[in-house]
Amino acid sequence: MVFKIPALAESLLYWGDSSSENLLNENLDHHPERVYRVLIWNVYKGIKSQFLGDLERLIPSQDFLLLQEVIHRAQNPEMHSPLLRSYHWRVGVSFHIPSQDVKTGVAIGALWQPEDSKMIRTTQREWHFLTPKTAVLNRFLVQNKSVLVVNCHAINFVLNKSYFDSMNLLAEKIIHHQGPLLVAGDFNTWNGPRWQGLLSIFRNIGLEHIPLENDRRWLKLDHVFCRGLRVHQAKVVPHIKGSDHLPLLFEFSL
Repeated sequence: MVFKIPALAESLLYWGDSSSENLLNENLDHHPERVYRVLIWNVYKGIKSQFLGDLERLIPSQDFLLLQEVIHRAQNPEMHSPLLRSYHWRVGVSFHIPSQDVKTGVAIGALWQPEDSKMIRTTQREWHFLTPKTAVLNRFLVQNKSVLVVNCHAINFVLNKSYFDSMNLLAEKIIHHQGPLLVAGDFNTWNGPRWQGLLSIFRNIGLEHIPLENDRRWLKLDHVFCRGLRVHQAKVVPHIKGSDHLPLLFEFSL
């Protein structure tokens, strides 16, 4: 597989038909305890036959979609379906396969446009694949508060030291945010030292790990961390066959 890693300036893609207005503030008058719903899911590049059906069942009523291993290309019926186009998307590209016109990375979809959006890419590359990983950071104005939403796909096939270096880079990018913070995604925490190190890094910047209901996963790679949010629910969705990861649902208010 011949791939390219595009320049950062060319790696944050925008698409979707969501409102150009920040409707989160309009909802405040009618719903002072408005609960926001988030889907977090590594979609395994959408290659499983059950993927689209599962996605269509999961999306309704979700305000934010945090997806990892997204495939982006002109001819991609899943990502360009009317249901998904109703969200405003920021896609942080990890790498590009020119022969297939395929770009892959992480994506945040929201019913409203962010005030600001950035991405970071690991300087480390995974063994054998030689590919980096990315995170997208979107800042939304929610009920007159600046809320930072971060979708991370952590680097995997590297030594733990390289893993910690990449997570410290992410922590440095978000530590100075003055407001509520949600950090979620696939953190590839498949060994004890890596998991304990990640917890330490995030606790040092005030993030709390949120336990998940119905969590019977034997390998816990996907997590939710937050600060300054009122958690209403956090759970694993069972019996999903459209990916090699089970999706997470998270609900919060301010």
